[in-house]
Amino acid sequence: MSNTTEFKKWYSESFKKFEESLNGETKLPLHQTRKTALEEFQNAKFPTVKDEEWKYTNVSSLLNHKFVDVIGKSFDNGNVDLEKYLFNKEKLLHNSIH
Repeated sequence: MSNTTEFKKWYSESFKKFEESLNGETKLPLHQTRKTALEEFQNAKFPTVKDEEWKYTNVSSLLNHKFVDVIGKSFDNGNVDLEKYLFNKEKLLHNSIH
């Protein structure tokens, strides 16, 4: 199996897991857009530097990268101070700016 085929297969399988986590949201119009986008991705030829529009952008390293599916996994933020990333609701300013 080629790297491109494996790459596309991984995204297809990840999308199926994602769909299973959506419950009733699969009936929303946004989900149909997602499905259409995945179909277009599956049917598209993976670009190479031989393609005129991509000749200066080598994306072949994406085929070698092992992405991790995060569906169903929890995130442990440990001791991260999330307050500094929150916005002031009244002034819409970053909390660290006073």
